[in-house]
Parts: sequence; C-alpha cells; structure tokens
Amino acid sequence: MIRLAGFESLVDYALGSPGVVVGRALLRHFSGSDSEEQVLNWEEAFYEVLAASWMGLQNYLDQRWFYRLLSRGNESYPDAILRAVTDGNLESVLDEHLWITGMLRNLHDEELAQELREGLTIKSGMFFLHPVDAKRDATFSLRCHVAMPFIQTQVRSLEDGEKPFRTDEMRRAFNTPFWPYVLATTSVGQEGLDFHAWCDTLVHWDLCRNPVDLEQREGRIQRFGGLSIRRAIAARLAKEAISTRSSAQSPWARIAELADERMSDDSGLAPWWVCKDGTVNRYVFDVPTSEQKHWLHWMKEQRLLYRLALGQPNQEDLIEILSTKSGLQPDAVRKAVVNLSPWFREREATNQ
Repeated sequence: MIRLAGFESLVDYALGSPGVVVGRALLRHFSGSDSEEQVLNWEEAFYEVLAASWMGLQNYLDQRWFYRLLSRGNESYPDAILRAVTDGNLESVLDEHLWITGMLRNLHDEELAQELREGLTIKSGMFFLHPVDAKRDATFSLRCHVAMPFIQTQVRSLEDGEKPFRTDEMRRAFNTPFWPYVLATTSVGQEGLDFHAWCDTLVHWDLCRNPVDLEQREGRIQRFGGLSIRRAIAARLAKEAISTRSSAQSPWARIAELADERMSDDSGLAPWWVCKDGTVNRYVFDVPTSEQKHWLHWMKEQRLLYRLALGQPNQEDLIEILSTKSGLQPDAVRKAVVNLSPWFREREATNQ
C-alpha cells in the first residue's frame, strides 16, 4: 500500500516534473500513422529527448534568479519548480512551441528535440566596459539577463573562459518562449531574418528613411503563423479544439485543422498571414517637437502605395488611411468602397 502523502507526491511529479512535461509534449509531435510506429520513433530518439530535458531545460532552470523569482517563503526550489510548471502550464507552452517550430522549419521527431535543447543554451550575456579615457586594464565585465544586442561580437580569448555566442544562436534562442525576451539590433536584423515565432512587439528606436525598409523591418514579426496570429486564432478555436481532439493529438494540430477548414479564403493569406485581431504592436519614440509621428504617417502611406504597386495590399492599412482622411468609421469605409477585408465579408454573409 502506498501512503496517501507519498501517492500525492508521485502525482505531483507525474504532472509537474519538467522532464516528464518535456517528454509528454514531444511525444505528441512524433510522427507515426499508428501507435506502434510512433513508439519505435520515440525509442530511436530517446537520447535526444533526454538531452532536451537534462542538458536543455534542466540547465536553463538551474539559475539563481529563477530561484529568487519562483520560490515563496521557505519553499524549496524543487517544490517551486513543480508549482510553476503546473500553474504556468509549461506543457501547453511547449506544445505550441514545438508545433510552430515544426511548421516553420519543417522539423520532425528527434529534430524537434534537438531544436528545443539548442534554443535553451543561451542563459546570459557578458559585456565588457571601461571608464571613459581609462586604460584597458580598467575594463570590467557586466552580466545582462534582460537584453542582448544582435550584433557580431568579438571572440573572447581562452583566458576569459567563456565561449562567444553567434548571431544564429541568438536568433534561435529568441524564437523560443524562453530567454532572451528582448532583442536590440541595428539594421543587421532588419532583413532576411524572422523573429515572429514568439514576438509580436516592435519598438522603433529611430524610424528608417524609406517605406521599403519599414516594410522589411516590421515584416520580421509579421509573418506566417506569428505570435499575434496564433493568439487570434486560439481565442476563437482553442476551446473547441481541446474538446474535439484525440487523446494523443497536439491541441495546436487540432487548432490548425479547424482554422484551415473555417477561416481560410481564396487568397491563401487567411488565417495564417492575415487574421482579424492578429495585429502586431509597434511603438515609436515620439518626444515633444519630434517629427516621428508625422514621418510615420507619411511612411505608412508610401508603404501602402508600395504594396499596391506590387499587388500585395494590406487591406487594413488602406482602410485606416481612408478612414482618417474621410472622418468615417472603418466599417463605413468598407461599405462605401470594395469589401477588401475577408473577415468583413464573412461577417456580412453571416448576418445575411
């Protein structure tokens, strides 16, 4: 007989142990037309699954600032981890992360486990500073656990005892729900790189000087299956997806099925590129007497023309500009002009 207290502890570890949660989340994303094939794939990739748990998530959580943040009173750190994993629903976060990573990068089975482990490798940044006009001997180091610049760093010597990070490692880590949470970059990160998997907010420290650069910059977080898009889709379909999925199916796989069935249109853009309420957040520093606000308005108009010329108009930008210039509400503009918005057409059809 198992004593009740011991049984409750066993249940707690089965539900909230980080390693068990990683294993359950990964198992749902392993391929296989039947359970036997899935088990075989799982056995072959067991080392990668173990590495993702032990060398990835375990090392990530083994940091003092997590202990200070999560522990309450005299609570031990293992108990705090169990509570945080359960209360924060880490399994749901991992499930979404594995699904979108597999979709964006066409990864499967043990490749997902490898990607998860590699995305957890960066824990902090080391910066070397020195007083103004001081000699090199006065240089001192400072760790940063909040933000890290997306630039090419100098290779540290072996005496420093630390391996320098590369920009591709930073990109991989930023495209996870884990650290780092803020990415500061120059125009290096403006083109050809995607940061939309787990980011929906862009802060313009200084506006670029032409609409093409603005399109490139904001396009880094406004892409297929971005965080803002997934939130909008989940708000509409998550409850139904969870209640109708099979026991071994990922909730996000079921959400994707429902979204493709009910929210797609002939353009091929909805719902994963364009989705109602799936807008990104953009901020511009607009200090008093600054021209930033007016410059942004002009740039958005020019970008609209740029998109129209390429045959790729953003319907909502056009509606916003027409609404501002005419003084009409957006819905009135839609009715007065062509119904450019797919979800507006859907709503009209429903009302009829």
